[in-house]
Amino acid sequence: MKNISELSFCYGCGVCITACPVSIIHLEENEDGFYEPVIKEPSKCIDCGLCLKVCSFNNKPTNQNDSISAYAAWSNDPATRNTSSSGGIAFELAVDSFRQGYKAIGARYNPSLRRVEHFTADTLLEFKQSIGSKYLQSYTADAFSEISYTPLNQQKWLIVGTPCQIDSLRRLSKIKKAEDRFLYVDFFCHGVPSRLLWLKYLDYISKKNVDSDTSFSWRDKRNGWHDSWAIANTDYFSKWTDGDLFYSIFLGNNCLNKCCYKDCRFKGTASSADIRIGDFWGDKYCNDNAGVSAVMAITAKGRLAIENIKETCTVKPVELSDILGHQMKPLRRRTLPRELTLTILKSKLPLKLAEWIRRIFNHI
Repeated sequence: MKNISELSFCYGCGVCITACPVSIIHLEENEDGFYEPVIKEPSKCIDCGLCLKVCSFNNKPTNQNDSISAYAAWSNDPATRNTSSSGGIAFELAVDSFRQGYKAIGARYNPSLRRVEHFTADTLLEFKQSIGSKYLQSYTADAFSEISYTPLNQQKWLIVGTPCQIDSLRRLSKIKKAEDRFLYVDFFCHGVPSRLLWLKYLDYISKKNVDSDTSFSWRDKRNGWHDSWAIANTDYFSKWTDGDLFYSIFLGNNCLNKCCYKDCRFKGTASSADIRIGDFWGDKYCNDNAGVSAVMAITAKGRLAIENIKETCTVKPVELSDILGHQMKPLRRRTLPRELTLTILKSKLPLKLAEWIRRIFNHI
């Protein structure tokens, strides 16, 4: 049988679950804390190969890149801009999409399950749960499976996800001949850390009498956009610049998913989305502390979507190099520090030991 069980590892986007016509694929967390597809009843596989055909890891990217337009942009609504990671453009795209009859899929944090998950939103109020960055791999199987690709269902969807998730989703919509019903938005992705890091971090802060069973924000602008790498809830605030352990270990790149290193094919302009967004880092807006989005309109549909939000947003054309010069390049895989870090995260050893590993190997 030719199916995803042939893959040694994958991005964990979960689109193969939606594609499987006999529903035998499930998304499960592996021992390293990453989601991966598992075939529960291999004898029921009908050898259609759809799971491999939609897989972004198993195929060359369906990069659009017909003619990229680059922008610096932000919402004109101060509340939207303040609660967003950068300029609030993803939410403004949702505002316009709902106006046109779209539904939307984005990511939210589920405190009861302590995970990030994609969800479907029928209204703009529901979609507000997606505002802000969530620096964890998301569980996608339930939300993506709610999309109908049958010709009788012409519901339009705005979907915001990681580049690998969007690549697989576009591949599936092409196969189903339903591509015109989707507006795809991805973002400049750093990579996803093991969920084991997050669980160990929650245990670490709970010992400081922090309620770990509540919602968190991964980007908090109380000190401004340029110093917004902070994890916060109603009674907790911890910044990367002050040595926050989650950020230090995550951004140290020692516990990312295997595919987030040299196997990531989606850096820079490599995107299967209609629009790519991110933070507009660099000198151009170094004095703007409210937040500015870097925006790449990659397809004609993406450029039209950006035109549609110009009444509610400030959108300024820029050189593409202004955006790309400050985005992360592909990472080399550091096997030993990753193995040591994951060993610590799986054990009862203190989280600070993983930070010591980062510091040691940072100088090698």
